[in-house]
Amino acid sequence: MDALDECHTNYHEKIFLLIQRFSRSSIKVMLTSRPDAEISKKLEKLIELPISAQDGDIERYLNSELGKKECEHLHSEIKCDIVETLTSGTKGMYVPVLTHEIDYYLGFD
Repeated sequence: MDALDECHTNYHEKIFLLIQRFSRSSIKVMLTSRPDAEISKKLEKLIELPISAQDGDIERYLNSELGKKECEHLHSEIKCDIVETLTSGTKGMYVPVLTHEIDYYLGFD
């Protein structure tokens, strides 16, 4: 299950019950979530594997997006400014959020 932190909290208890049931069977479950105190507390007995994007990953992704045909009209200096601005504050931020920010800055949203 991806983005557990984005599920409405009304569903959390049902999800946690399902996870408990799965843990007693051979079914394997992988959950993803941004850091969240409530979720961490409920799932503290499970294995936690922190994952975050590295600046180099994000920079490569942004350069790839800015290299697309829709962005070829942008001057290279503007592209560099976009990459620098967005990577300077990411600290492992979820990359699709960056996609939305790129679209917003470029006027596609």
